[in-house]
Parts: sequence; structure tokens; C-alpha cells
Amino acid sequence: MIQALQGLRGIALVLATSIAAEIGAFRRFANPKGLRGLIPIESSSGDTKCLLHYHLL
Repeated sequence: MIQALQGLRGIALVLATSIAAEIGAFRRFANPKGLRGLIPIESSSGDTKCLLHYHLL
């Protein structure tokens, strides 16, 4: 699953791993519309960025 996510533009290993960990099994979504509103929540200060979690709207 992580390699498939990395195939999307702008998603590298750390982000792909975070998405996979947060979502778990993509099968639980009946269709891709279930992923709408998925936004990353991060904490950043200067050059340091830390991905905290994802939030579903």
C-alpha cells in the first residue's frame, strides 16, 4: 500500500507511511468519496515540520 501511495505526486515515504497508518484499511471506504476532506494536521516552527495526524472533515 505504501508503494502505491508513493506513486502519487508529492507523496514520499514518510507521508505515505503516515497516511497508511492513519487510514488503516482502504477497504473500509465504500468508494473514494469517503476520503474527501482528508487533511494533514502539522506543527511547524521555522524549518522544522512535524506531521501530527490526519483529520476527516
